[in-house]
Formats: sequence, C-alpha cells, structure tokens
Amino acid sequence: MADGSKAGRFVPTLVAAQWLPGIIMLGVSRIVVNRLPNENVPLHWNAQNQVDRWGSPQELVWMPCFCLVIALIWTILMLVLRAYLIKRGDEAGHTLTVFLLGGLCMQIILRF
Repeated sequence: MADGSKAGRFVPTLVAAQWLPGIIMLGVSRIVVNRLPNENVPLHWNAQNQVDRWGSPQELVWMPCFCLVIALIWTILMLVLRAYLIKRGDEAGHTLTVFLLGGLCMQIILRF
C-alpha cells in the first residue's frame, strides 16, 4: 500500500468481513431471545446430535458478543501490524490480506 499497488485491495473487505457476521448474529440473537420461553433451552449438541448443554435464552447473546470482541482485537492487531510494516518500508498489502484471512478463518471455526 505504500507504493500504491493493488496488493491491499481486499483489506477493507476483509475488515468488514470480520465485523459483519458478529453484528448480524447479535441482531438475530436479540430478536430470537425475546421470542423464546424463559425456561432452559438447548445450547450445545455433541457429535451424536444429542443436547449436552442447556441454559437460559439470554446466553445466546454471549457468542455474538465474543465474536465482536475477537473482531475488535483482530482489527487492532491488524492496525498495529500495518503501522509496523509501513514504518519498516515494507509492502503491507499481502501481509495484511493473509493476516485478516487467518482471523476470518478463526472466527468461522469458532462459530461451528
């Protein structure tokens, strides 16, 4: 990005990809939580598709919040890495793209 090349053209898209799923999940979970009964609901299933954890519907909001915190940490780390690479005079685009793809993969794995 320092030399004006197209190496970092996906960086803004990947930053948005870090945040958008968490925001959507938070909105959907807030809508769903209000429609669930106040009793315990299934929260986790094992590999045999059997419920192995029950809890209150309000616990469904914590996972999107956790994903948003991870997105925040990953974005801050990306900005620190970008500043470091620019200070060194290195091309930051490819490095930031790979870094953000790693963060996106981590978020996908955490959701499943």
